[in-house]
Formats: sequence, structure tokens, C-alpha cells
Amino acid sequence: MDWAAEYARLLGGYQGDWRDQSLCRDMDNTLFFPDRGSVGRKALAVCKGCPVRYECLEFALGTEQAHGIWGGKTARERALMITMRKNREKQLRMMTEGLENSE
Repeated sequence: MDWAAEYARLLGGYQGDWRDQSLCRDMDNTLFFPDRGSVGRKALAVCKGCPVRYECLEFALGTEQAHGIWGGKTARERALMITMRKNREKQLRMMTEGLENSE
């Protein structure tokens, strides 16, 4: 799959939301999909100064983007964040169920 093209599709075609304010909107998309084993420092530097970095990260986490740099985080960092979020949600469900069963 051409991840840079997918990135362009996801960023393009939206009006009036966070994507309109992203610093990367008109940049070369391949910058945000570094070669395997590469960190993508240039992309991370762009994200660091982006006014919608957190919205971008939340989008990537919510849609479980498996490739590229989103919101200043690598795919590996986001995968860890998604796992942590799911574990936290599971713990909260278990705690809530435990409280309901004790009443």
C-alpha cells in the first residue's frame, strides 16, 4: 500500500476542521512515512511546531493509524498508547462491573 497516498487522502478533502490548520497539509507526504528503521526526525520537527498536533494525534489513535508519523508520534509510540488506552478502559469496565455487582 502507498501510505503516503493514504495520508494525503486522509488529510485532503476536509473543510473547516483541524486538518486545515496542520503544518503538514501541503508538504511532501513521504516525509511522514520514513523508511523502516528510520526515525523520521524531520517529520517529528514539523509536528513539534504544529498548532493541531494533539488533534492529529487523537485522530490517529482513534482510527488506529498503523503507519507513519501522526501528531508527533511514531507508529510504535501510538501502538503503545492504544494498548495502554484499551487496558485502562478494560480496567474501568471491570471496576464498574464490580461496583454494580456489589450493590
